[in-house]
Amino acid sequence: MEGLRFVVDQRGVWERYAKLERNFKRKIAAEERASGISPDKTELDEAIENIMERREGAEEEIAQRAESTAVVMEKERETAESVRKRSMERLAVTRERENQRNAKKKRNSGEEALDFMKGKWRMELELRRKELEVRKKEHHAKERKADQEMELRKRELELKEREQQARERKDEKLLEILTQQQHQQQVILFQIQQGNQALLSLVNSLKEKLN
Repeated sequence: MEGLRFVVDQRGVWERYAKLERNFKRKIAAEERASGISPDKTELDEAIENIMERREGAEEEIAQRAESTAVVMEKERETAESVRKRSMERLAVTRERENQRNAKKKRNSGEEALDFMKGKWRMELELRRKELEVRKKEHHAKERKADQEMELRKRELELKEREQQARERKDEKLLEILTQQQHQQQVILFQIQQGNQALLSLVNSLKEKLN
């Protein structure tokens, strides 16, 4: 459309769609109750129904991804633990070898002692570096899991809120219908009373004429 221009944000689009979805659900429910058969759907109804199906599919996919992520995290943790154990075992073997060498050969040179300490320090430093990398991966994995769980909770809360709003609107509609029926009954009762008064007047008039 060349004559109209709209500026909207993501929230505005979502709120507009949510309103269309609620109206669509109320319309379908009302038509099914009224006719007992599936109503004819317009092009807009079909579009909204298609979006609802896609959204439900997306939510299921997010849940499956969250479950897969948890499995991957567990495997990464097990792998990290295995790497740490192997590193510790290699370090223990290396230390044992160094101890055996020290038992067989006395080192009287301060330079040899210094080289040994440097080697030991390098191995411990490498082990710590690997442990930090493993912890960093575990931390990132936990953050991803927490973000996904938070997103799922958010969607669940939004769904519950929409369902609550739908129930409230349903109750309001029922109250409106009951009020209308009560009003109609009062109108009919008033009409009956008017008819009875008119009939009574007619009977009295006939009596007067007969007398």
